[in-house]
Amino acid sequence: MPTQDPFPDVTFKVFSEFVTQNFSSRVSLATVLLVLFSLTENPDLLNLHGQQKKSYVQGEKKQTISGWMKSLARALKEHLGSNARALMKHKELPQNLDDNALVTPIATKLDSLASVLKLEPVFSKSGKLKNKLATISQHEITAVHVICPASMECEDLNCKPFALAQDTLPKDVPKVTLIEGTRIHKDVHVLSGKCSHCDAKYYADHEGINQASGRRNRIYLNSAKYIKVGQLFGLIASFQMQW
Repeated sequence: MPTQDPFPDVTFKVFSEFVTQNFSSRVSLATVLLVLFSLTENPDLLNLHGQQKKSYVQGEKKQTISGWMKSLARALKEHLGSNARALMKHKELPQNLDDNALVTPIATKLDSLASVLKLEPVFSKSGKLKNKLATISQHEITAVHVICPASMECEDLNCKPFALAQDTLPKDVPKVTLIEGTRIHKDVHVLSGKCSHCDAKYYADHEGINQASGRRNRIYLNSAKYIKVGQLFGLIASFQMQW
């Protein structure tokens, strides 16, 4: 595995204060997260930008807001469309909102946020590179997955649509490996459901419906999101994409 840098270790207070002080009060959570991940997903661009911010070589022009950062700002603006205005305070909005009017102001904010998040290469006082920004690890923000039935209520035709109750005792919850595309999630909890009226059992990949004879019929679902192979669960959509 290549060397990775940890996800930015800043407090939520510091991050939220930056958002409050620099972005519009109407900015959405989706836009803020887009800005954050646009920085963490572009370490090479931030390294190039950081190198141009330092003018250690004689005759080299220092550029606080480099063309690299402006290019990221332009791509971000194009992606956001009219929502890009939310990255500016109302008093900061230029009167002429042409295609390039917001690029430099947004690039300036991206540069400031990168500094707050410490997403910058590190140089010595003499200008020698000490630490180049590596790929940012997503491990600390990887979502916790829980595999459970897709059905919300009992689907037995002979039973009323009772809500399903969680049927797995905490000490009995199995833990499996979940494969999601190329990602592997360890120790994922697998839960089952139960109808409190007819005692039917529901799982992520099949249902156990009670028959009139008193026997339980196991029905595997064509609409299941997961496929089970031993102790491995895979998202069916991900496998289909790879096929």
